[in-house]
Amino acid sequence: MDQETRFQALKKPSLQIIFSYSPTGFGHLRVMDALQHGLPPNIESETFGADDTSLGSFYRLISVYPPLRVIYERLQGGWIERPFTAFYRWILRTRPVFLYIKLKTLINKKKKSVTEILFVATHFGLAHKLGAIKKQLEEETGVKIILVVVVTDDSPQLIWYVREADFTVVPSEYTKTNLQEYEKKFNKGESKIEINPYPISPTFSTPLPEKQYETRIAQTQPENPEKAQIAIPISGAAVGTNFALKFMKRLQSFSDKYEFHIIAKEAPYTLYFLHTVSGMPGVDLHSSYIDRRTVDLYEEMYEKEIITYEVTKPSEQAFKALLQPSQRAGSILLFVKPVGRQEYDNLNFLERHFLIPTKENHRHLYSLAEKKAVLRDDKQGSVLMLESARWRGVILPTMPEKAAEFVQWGAEQGLFKSMMTCCVEPSNKDVEKKEINPHGVQLFWEKVEDLIQSKTDAK
Repeated sequence: MDQETRFQALKKPSLQIIFSYSPTGFGHLRVMDALQHGLPPNIESETFGADDTSLGSFYRLISVYPPLRVIYERLQGGWIERPFTAFYRWILRTRPVFLYIKLKTLINKKKKSVTEILFVATHFGLAHKLGAIKKQLEEETGVKIILVVVVTDDSPQLIWYVREADFTVVPSEYTKTNLQEYEKKFNKGESKIEINPYPISPTFSTPLPEKQYETRIAQTQPENPEKAQIAIPISGAAVGTNFALKFMKRLQSFSDKYEFHIIAKEAPYTLYFLHTVSGMPGVDLHSSYIDRRTVDLYEEMYEKEIITYEVTKPSEQAFKALLQPSQRAGSILLFVKPVGRQEYDNLNFLERHFLIPTKENHRHLYSLAEKKAVLRDDKQGSVLMLESARWRGVILPTMPEKAAEFVQWGAEQGLFKSMMTCCVEPSNKDVEKKEINPHGVQLFWEKVEDLIQSKTDAK
């Protein structure tokens, strides 16, 4: 069945699609952007963002101050997570007055032509607030509201469960199983949590022309004159700016082969960093004070440049590991130290699927790099060299200078060139093969189509 006939429920004139997001960093916005760009043809949608930026400030604090980070990570797991989640959920659900007024005004403007509204929420904060007022809005406006929650990390944090959601999509069986256990406390019927491969922007999955793919491979070879293009996205909270500066300077001290593309939001926390890098040689700066424009700049960079490496937090960016190196955004992912349980969980997803080295293998690679040893001369190193052909990324050492030295050593040893031959296919040992699929956006809309159709048939 082609798209013209497949998505009739989504194309109903009486249905309005609204993407809701929260300004807590770019992760939730990037997922929303991917889903919106991946809508079937001739389907219009709107975006609806929260005005509360307090969560963004909070995330900066926990990223910058280690004691707060430790407290936050402890609240995200263990015995304390349930009471903390109950308290956090209560806070979110008791402050939706302004959201209610804005949504009711929006719905009343559309009442003549719209009888159903599909909300796609990519942040739990706004999802809980929508859930809290969903029934009241339906009763007062007569418009049916469908709420879909998209979990943006492979992390089964209990706060992601929203009782009123018509269904919730998660990236893996691991997260689904854990959230379902919590779901039983509220929902005694059929589970409303489904697995869907992580949604990656359709722009990112387009194939590279053969010559451009060859250029990407050439960038991994120190002896090749082709400049190595390295992307470094920076959040509006300015997390990782100190690491980025020291990393770039150390890497450029080895060679002028490295060129950097900084993608950042123009915000009070980032101004000093942006001013500093704007005068550095070999640095191309892409910035905007508008969140959505910053996300667009990120995509445009991958369209215009052949990016071979990306230095990034293991946030939602980790799931670009599902792409092939021969695809537009199939760069080698160089992960910095994770912050928060969700980033550790994302790395666990990649390790389970053999897309990054194990923790033990990482330690061995660090040891060899520290000694500047020849990878193939080491017994375990030669095995790792063979295994690297199925890796899509590595975790960098914590210190920025050591991280740069590791990248230079890896390039000299041919490690990254080997990773460029990776073909992302489920391993025979991988029991959850369906999670490794770069077409999560299309599959998501197929699931939403079925959901809307089932509700229409049930009337």
